[in-house]
Amino acid sequence: MKCWSIEHVFNHPWHIVVGAAFKKYPNPENEDILGIDVIKQRLRNGVLYSERIIQSNFHIPVWASKLGGFSGHQYSLESTQVDPKNRVMTLVTRNLNCYHLLRIDERLTYTSAADSAQTRLKQETTISVNLPFLKDFCERSFLSIYTHYAQRGPEGLKWVIQHEFNGQK
Repeated sequence: MKCWSIEHVFNHPWHIVVGAAFKKYPNPENEDILGIDVIKQRLRNGVLYSERIIQSNFHIPVWASKLGGFSGHQYSLESTQVDPKNRVMTLVTRNLNCYHLLRIDERLTYTSAADSAQTRLKQETTISVNLPFLKDFCERSFLSIYTHYAQRGPEGLKWVIQHEFNGQK
């Protein structure tokens, strides 16, 4: 299993960043997301729970397609909890394709900074490959690909804030 994490601070209040996170796609920083469908939403004790299916098309190495039947066309399940009282939003995303061979778990946590004018993002990912003889090589390769895409995420969110929320602070 390979792990990766990063933290980022947005110079915008929590409610703006959370609103932008729900409207994050499409954006010019990540045009690989093809569609998002809400499959369930409910409000319980002031917390919004949401589940969405995300359809994407990522470029992966040819060897990965031949080895495990992976394709660039992927589906993922995103589960979200938005707690406005405590100003915390948590998104957990897991791939649905080839799950028995490749498992990618991503967790994004948005919290209000102490001064309320900023929002902190903590992004954590684990990648696990179930191909015994090539496990380490495949995990390193997929982590490299994932990291490339994930590092563009905050830039995409900034773009949405600027264009959808007129850069509100």
